[in-house]
Amino acid sequence: MNKSTNRDLALELSQLDQEGELRQIISNCLNNVYHDFKSQLAFPKVELATDLYNLAKDLKRGDIMEVRYRVINGEFDDSADESDLQEMTAWLSDEDAPEVIYDILGLPKPE
Repeated sequence: MNKSTNRDLALELSQLDQEGELRQIISNCLNNVYHDFKSQLAFPKVELATDLYNLAKDLKRGDIMEVRYRVINGEFDDSADESDLQEMTAWLSDEDAPEVIYDILGLPKPE
């Protein structure tokens, strides 16, 4: 099972935070800014990888760059919770999505 952005990644980054340099990224993690399903961003993990890259480059921190690689490799890809699944189902039914989409996403088909 993957680790979560808003819990596991925030904790790992807090352990690397030496002088508050990761405070904003940690806050974004805790507030679901980078969460795959809860974020308002179109591509939250791309934004996270970019933020980590810029910080690691500026501070010359290989440990932060390593976390970035782990993000890119999917270690922190979030799972959908029940409310996320309900929201996706409602959105698909509003869009008259073909039934095969429900199968692909593992969602219950509308009646």
